[in-house]
Amino acid sequence: MGEIALAPVRKIGPNAHKQGPPVVLEYGTAPTKFGNCLAAFQAHGNTLCFLKFYDGEPPLGSLRQAWPNATLHNDLLISSNIEKLFEGTVSYNLLLKGTDFEVEVWEALLRVKKGKTASYEDIAKAVGRPKAVRAVGRAVGKNPIAYVVPCHRVIKKNGAVYKYASGAERKKRLLEDEGAI
Repeated sequence: MGEIALAPVRKIGPNAHKQGPPVVLEYGTAPTKFGNCLAAFQAHGNTLCFLKFYDGEPPLGSLRQAWPNATLHNDLLISSNIEKLFEGTVSYNLLLKGTDFEVEVWEALLRVKKGKTASYEDIAKAVGRPKAVRAVGRAVGKNPIAYVVPCHRVIKKNGAVYKYASGAERKKRLLEDEGAI
């Protein structure tokens, strides 16, 4: 699998979607080599705004929490988008919804190359806030687009694979697959 070429990133504040026109999201699930994932796209499958791995039932509650005012449509075609994403054969526009600081952190994560890792301190320095290591950790944990916004590439300063919203073992498998560990 090659490096995913990313299309443009659009950013909105955490409440901005409430003030604009209604947001319609198409979502679906697909199995991947890292486990099942749920993804949501805006604009007919062209703009990725949510991706989360899961075991058991799809985490629709997490999607609704991330996009509380959105109209959600289950679209079976989204599984094809997910498969293409994990094959590395397509890029999608990204829509990141968060505070200015969170979006800065997520954009810094996008600059961590495949096969590399960064510490929370490295990311704090990259966003110009070297003492905000804990705040960076919180922002990394809130990443709404797992895998594509590669929060799994952030490890502890001592090199330990630490915490991941979808489990430390999955994080380790992702890093091993990329040749980072």
